[in-house]
Amino acid sequence: MKAFWIMIAALAVLTVAICLPNRNSEKRLVPGQRTVSNLASPNTPIQAIQDAPPTKSTALATTRTADGLAIEPAKATPQPSPAPSQPNSQIQPDDDMKALAADLIGSYDARPDTEKGDLNAELGAGLPPPPPASKPDSKQATTKKDGPPDVKIEHKPDGSLLLDDRFVVRGAGTEKDPYRITWELLVSAEATYAPHQDMFEMPSRISFLNGKHIRISGFLFTATYRAGTSELLVMRNMWDGCCIGKPPTSYDAIEVSLKQPLTSEDLAIANFGTLDGVLKVDPFVKDSWLLGLYVVENGRVYVGDF
Repeated sequence: MKAFWIMIAALAVLTVAICLPNRNSEKRLVPGQRTVSNLASPNTPIQAIQDAPPTKSTALATTRTADGLAIEPAKATPQPSPAPSQPNSQIQPDDDMKALAADLIGSYDARPDTEKGDLNAELGAGLPPPPPASKPDSKQATTKKDGPPDVKIEHKPDGSLLLDDRFVVRGAGTEKDPYRITWELLVSAEATYAPHQDMFEMPSRISFLNGKHIRISGFLFTATYRAGTSELLVMRNMWDGCCIGKPPTSYDAIEVSLKQPLTSEDLAIANFGTLDGVLKVDPFVKDSWLLGLYVVENGRVYVGDF
């Protein structure tokens, strides 16, 4: 039993020896912290210490003296000064902001033009100047017209017409005075209009004749040589339908339907004649092949020389 009490006493002495030096050391408080030991002397009531307002500028430290506790202000810890901010002039707009500003400048604004100028000036600040507008190339600026150009018509002193500086046409294009055309003029369409060669440009000089009264001389071919024939071909070259002559093409033959059928006398005279009628330019294409081009309806044929 004695040994038990001896151990209790030893522990008490050891506890006093450890705690006493810690109480004599200085204690530093952070600003605004309130405790019983650093706010008042030993004679200050505890309730008054709790009700005391916190201090903002000075922290208190306590020191034990022979007369009791001494309260003195603690030295303020210096605070690091904030880093100076960069001036706004050094802040450059990034690429996204430049693109956004360009879009806003070009966007629609319903305000008056006087106010739009201020907005454009603000948004365009800091942006690089636009590149100078390049002059268009004269070769690329030329607009290509669709289809053939207009036919060139020159009026000669004798009253005839010169088409495209190549083909002479006489007459007025009326029923009483039809245009007297040549086979060279009709065949010239082959140069630019050939569907089987993927050429579909009809010359304007041929289109000019469409719907006009024309007169042309050529060889006659009918399917049957009998009286009452009202359909025939007027051709540039002679052809008997078999072995003699040169077969016609769509460019050097005209399909004719007659107003008055041919008589047996007409067929017996000759296989050559002159056609009068309204020319119709009517391409007939089958499987990319041109089977017919010129048609005259209700025409009249004068057999023999005219």
